[in-house]
Order: sequence, then C-alpha cells, then structure tokens
Amino acid sequence: MEAVVLFVAVLQISVTAVAYKDITFFNAKALPSKTDSTVIGGYSAGSDKTTSFTYGRIIDTGTGDTLPSDVTYTNQSGYARRMTIPAGSNLPGVYYCDHSGFRLQTVLVASQAEIYPESQTKTVSWGDDVTLTMTIQLTSISESQLKWKHNGVDIDAWNGQSSITITSVKLSDAGIYECYTNQTQREDGKNGFMRLIIRRCPNGKYGDTCLLNCPTCYNGGICNSDTGECICPPGFTEDDCNTGCARGYWGKSCELRCSRTNTGTACKGRMFCVSDPYGCSCLASHGGLDCDLLNCSSGTYGAGCTQTCHCTSGCNTKGECIDSTSDCDTGWSDNNCKGMTMMSHQICQFTNGCNYKRRMY
Repeated sequence: MEAVVLFVAVLQISVTAVAYKDITFFNAKALPSKTDSTVIGGYSAGSDKTTSFTYGRIIDTGTGDTLPSDVTYTNQSGYARRMTIPAGSNLPGVYYCDHSGFRLQTVLVASQAEIYPESQTKTVSWGDDVTLTMTIQLTSISESQLKWKHNGVDIDAWNGQSSITITSVKLSDAGIYECYTNQTQREDGKNGFMRLIIRRCPNGKYGDTCLLNCPTCYNGGICNSDTGECICPPGFTEDDCNTGCARGYWGKSCELRCSRTNTGTACKGRMFCVSDPYGCSCLASHGGLDCDLLNCSSGTYGAGCTQTCHCTSGCNTKGECIDSTSDCDTGWSDNNCKGMTMMSHQICQFTNGCNYKRRMY
C-alpha cells in the first residue's frame, strides 16, 4: 500500500491535457545518405492544416546542435512545410518540428553509419524494463570498442556492450541514446543513436495520478499518458486505431499521401513521426530500419511490420482478415481476430507473456 501511495504522490503533478493534432513529421528517407540531400517536413490535415512549422535540433550527437546553415524551405499548398537538408557529414542528427508548441521529433541516422540502432524510436511505460540494442555494421569494429552516451553524457558502465538493459525505467531515463567508438566517428555522422520515449504512467494507465484505465488501442496504437487518447501508428485511424487507411495514405483522416500516383509504392523508404508517446516508424505494411520493405512477411502486418496477424487466412495492409470468413488462431476471436478469448486473457495475466495485437502502453 505504501508503494502505491508513494507512486501516486510522485505523479500527482499538473498535467495540461491537449488532444494530439493531425500533424506528422515526414521523412523522405528513413536512413538518409550523407552524400545526398534529404527532405523532412511537417505535414498537416483536417482542422490542423498549417504551414507554420519551425525546425531545429534537439541535441548534439556529434554533428552539431544547430541546423546546417544552408537548409532551405518550401511550403506546400497550405498543409506542409518541407525543409531540405544538404548533403554532408552534419546531416545526421535528432531534429524537431514545432507548430505553436506542438513538437514532434525525428531521428536521422545515416545509411553510412557504422553502428545501427534497432529502431529510431522505442516506447515503454514507467516502471517497465527495456533493452536497447545497437548493431555493428563493420567487421573492423569490435564490441569492446563501443561507448555510450545518454543525452550527451557518457555512461562508462555500458562501454564494451552492444545491448544494454534498463530496469524499472523512470522519466529521467528518456531521451537520446548514442553508441559510438570515437569522437571522429561522431563528427563524421557515422555513429548510431535512437530515442527512448517513456510514458509517465505504468502500462495500461493514464491521468494526473495514473489511476485511469487506458482504452484498448489496436494495431500498435499507444495510449497517451495525459489524455488517454490512442495515438495511432501511421496508416491507421479512429479513436481506437482499429481502422486502416488505404495503402499509401496516413493521418488522422487518412487524407495525406506520399504521391498523387503510385500510392501503393510511393511510401517505400519513408519514415513518419507522430505525437508522443508513439514516436517514429514506417507506414503500415512497410518495414525495416530503412522502411524499404514494401510488404510485411507472412504472419505480420502494420506500421514497421511489428504486429502479429491472428487470422488463419492472413491479414491485409489494414490489419483485416484477408478472408472475411477466416478462422482465428487459438485464443483469438472477434474483430478480425484482435480480441482475446477469456481463457487466453487469463493465461496472459498469469504468465505475463502474451503477444498482444493491441498496445495499451
């Protein structure tokens, strides 16, 4: 009981609940090349349409904490403002896009990086355990050479490791994690880095004191700690994220698209960042760190191909059973096999080890 009271006391802070906007931080390349210019930009839709976006960097990951001096801007038809970052070693970094205090972040790791993160962003809840993994891309680099930084501060205890685990995360653990071998590598933009997003409430809870139950967020949606809203992955919409957009479309109203033509393939290689606590990912049915995978492998679907399909006939890009009369895998039922049977739910609670098709972080 004391632990519960203490937790509530710690989190009883003033929270301004703001509904998340229909704004996406678009990245023309999920893994941009340092030898080519790249485009990032704020895209808006519906009642949130605007071109009033400002940009900057969040932190110095080795290539500076300010924007390159020769970036250029282009407004598009009243709904987007794109920023072109010229080629060069200072292209990689963590950038923000801001509209009237509503800020989104993106992580641009270079395709030439000698160390890759497992993903550009990762989300967990207060009190969870989390493992962060980096993958060495060169045979000339050994794990013993690796060093780590958190928000620019060295963490010597993690040196020599490519994978680290943080137990019972707290809000101060959020931010940018960087893995590198030496300062030259950092300045050349060849280091690996990622963003850890931490919901300020335990899994499945939201509100000022984190005592309210989150709704069910389908297809990889994540519950906002402040408002209880489901923040939907790119390519899904509605209050519970249970409706998929047509292939190649995104946004709360599914009205944004990568191209007026070839909508089925035009989003290949693109990355989309939406409101916290979701972060960044490929569009629905696209996968890989570079988002170049055009179709998810059998048995998976969703943004980044991170969701498990429980329809025996397989799932389409919207997360629906390909055959509307399809049976569900054992333990799953209803609503395109996204609902758990009572017995399976009880087993999950007992073992704490089920792979949900929904997320209630």
